[in-house]
Amino acid sequence: MKTKLNFTIMMLSIFLILVNQAAAEMKLNSISFDPAIIAAGDEVDIVVQFQAQAYETKQDKIGNKDYIYKVTLLPDDSISKEYVIMQDAEGDNLDGSLFSGNFYNKKFRVKIKNNAPAGNYEFKLVGQWYFNNQPLDFNQYIRFKMPVKKEGIILDINTLQTVPAEVRPGDDFVKIMADIENTGEKDAKSVLVTLALPDDLEHSYTNNNRI
Repeated sequence: MKTKLNFTIMMLSIFLILVNQAAAEMKLNSISFDPAIIAAGDEVDIVVQFQAQAYETKQDKIGNKDYIYKVTLLPDDSISKEYVIMQDAEGDNLDGSLFSGNFYNKKFRVKIKNNAPAGNYEFKLVGQWYFNNQPLDFNQYIRFKMPVKKEGIILDINTLQTVPAEVRPGDDFVKIMADIENTGEKDAKSVLVTLALPDDLEHSYTNNNRI
């Protein structure tokens, strides 16, 4: 059963850049991941909680359906760009239902590749206001890290034997036996093993190179 890990990111550790203060500000409150302990191969829901804050001239954008606030999730370092598949990088738009002081959740979904190493994966949330579908000259972004604590599927050849043990030129029907081991944290399903032969070797039986 999946569990959720909720934690609050202190604002001192968040880089929040505001351009043109004549727009409503969205304050990040918390980020949670499901599953809480992430391994390579997982599909992860990233839930971000915002609070709408309006001050003086910013008030007209909060709750106005002509304004839409879009938040996009982007990979922000080389390891995230290589090993993360963005399945839903936008979530639902926050539009006319925003009111100052209220809390709103946006859910994003990413897929961690099976061969991804353990480590801290960096992401960036980019917020942008739109008026009648046109972007305003105001945006903000927030950086955070997602810990991938376990490696996923790791397939290794444990032992390799041939019958006969010493193979000579001209031998027919040589049998190759190999033990394949998964040393990762997740089960490997529907594994296809293909034998690729070098030049001057051929299969004794048609299609006898797959398991």
